[in-house]
Amino acid sequence: MSDTEDTGKGLSPGLIAEQKRRMDEGVYDNSWWSPGRGWWWQALWKVIGMPIFRCSTDELFSFYWSSRFRGWLLRLFGARTGKNVYIRPTVRITYPWNLEIGDNSSIGDCTWIYNLVPVRIGSRVCVSQNTFLCTGGHDPYDMTMELIAGTIVISDYAWVCADCYINHGVTIGEGTVVGARSVVMKDMPPWKICVGNPCKPVKDRVLRSEEEVFFDNNGGDFRRER
Repeated sequence: MSDTEDTGKGLSPGLIAEQKRRMDEGVYDNSWWSPGRGWWWQALWKVIGMPIFRCSTDELFSFYWSSRFRGWLLRLFGARTGKNVYIRPTVRITYPWNLEIGDNSSIGDCTWIYNLVPVRIGSRVCVSQNTFLCTGGHDPYDMTMELIAGTIVISDYAWVCADCYINHGVTIGEGTVVGARSVVMKDMPPWKICVGNPCKPVKDRVLRSEEEVFFDNNGGDFRRER
């Protein structure tokens, strides 16, 4: 039986006391991890870059120019962004130099990209509002709760719907849709509709044909199975 397997009986008082003692004596050490740039870059981003990013609202500037400005600012701080990328000014990015976004992608309001290590977002990707991309966590079975970090990849043509949590080390497959408020703890396969907590694939993602789109857009009543 695994040390981490749940027996359903709970822990004995003696084992609880021993675990508390070990945790009290443990020393947290994440010296192996580096954010990728020195403290001065981190300070410049937090004190200057991030406030400017948040102030570049579409109400003060046009949609086109504010979006281009935010992309330029992120690239100035080391991000790699493609063409026609739209990131809302309320997006929170921990370290822009650990961010890569492909062409024609968008990041919705209040998304938090917690990129202790790289986050790679492909082309024609939509990450909807209030999503949390979390590249860092802790080992719950380690007495010092050691830092765990893993790259997040959201592949081309994917859509992560609102209020989702994407765990460290996860890859969202090409063309996959992650349903609203899903909790994604492991890789999702390509071209699937995935939902739930924990998130699981439930069906294939098959796009409508051009004929169906034309019929719907012209007032038709095409009945299709969903």
